[in-house]
Parts: sequence; structure tokens; C-alpha cells
Amino acid sequence: VLTFSESIKSEAARNYGEPPYGRAELSNLKTFSVKMDLNLAESLARLRKAGIQVEDEQQTLLDIAKVNDTSPQQLYLRMKPEEKPVEGDVFPEAPETGFGKRILSDVCRQYGLNVPAVLKVLANEGITAAPDATIKQIAEQNDLAPQDVFAAIGKAAGEN
Repeated sequence: VLTFSESIKSEAARNYGEPPYGRAELSNLKTFSVKMDLNLAESLARLRKAGIQVEDEQQTLLDIAKVNDTSPQQLYLRMKPEEKPVEGDVFPEAPETGFGKRILSDVCRQYGLNVPAVLKVLANEGITAAPDATIKQIAEQNDLAPQDVFAAIGKAAGEN
């Protein structure tokens, strides 16, 4: 029973992404914005600009996702501001805490890496990846550890 339960959780995480906190999809936009340190007005504007139908800040992420035929994770990705690479941000020698929960495109943005170039290096290493997948999802889909994906991204950073 526990193995079956874990397999359901893993499949859901692969399909819908890891929530930033427990049951985040059931939070309304206002609560989610506060917990994720997002500006609510700017987040709503980003969602609407992306064509997402939102009634008000009291709607839950899950309700909005259902109405718009998307996932709560995709809503979060559209809500948060673009990360700009910080001058001098160098790809680290070891992964920071929580690296597995990071989305590949966000990692690339943070370190000024070209997403298609990183995907190409990963493919050359035999790693199938999507820009909107977490490092952990990429690792699981390729039967690897997140540290292996980190090492492959590091190779791409070295070529950059």
C-alpha cells in the first residue's frame, strides 16, 4: 500500500510538478502570493497577460488551473517575475539546498545559461529534459540522481 501510494505521488509530481509547500494548489491567490513572497497585483497582471482567466484573488490555484486547462505549477511559473542573471553569478561547484526542486529554465536564467544550449548538452549526455521540469523530475525520468543532472548542467556552464 505504501509503495502504491508513493508511486501515485511520484506520478503526480512528474505530471504536475512539486508544490512549493504542502497543498499549495488549494491556496487562494492572495494567500499563495503572501507565502511565495509575490506581489499579488503584479502576479494577477502576469496571469491575465498570459491569457489566464482569473476572477479574483480568492480563487484557488487549482480552480484557476482547471478553468484554464493547465496545472497549478504552470500558473506559478507565469505568476513569478523573470529572474535576471546576477552579474558575477557563477555556476556553483556543488548544488545548493533545494536544487532538485528548481526548474531547469530558472537555473539557466540565474546563471546566464542558454536554455537550448543546456538542453543540447543534456541530450549529448543521454539526458532527456524539458525547460519547465524540475531537476528532480529530470533526474527521475532519466533514472539518475539530481546530482548527475547538476553535473551535466555544470558541463554546459563550462562551455558557455
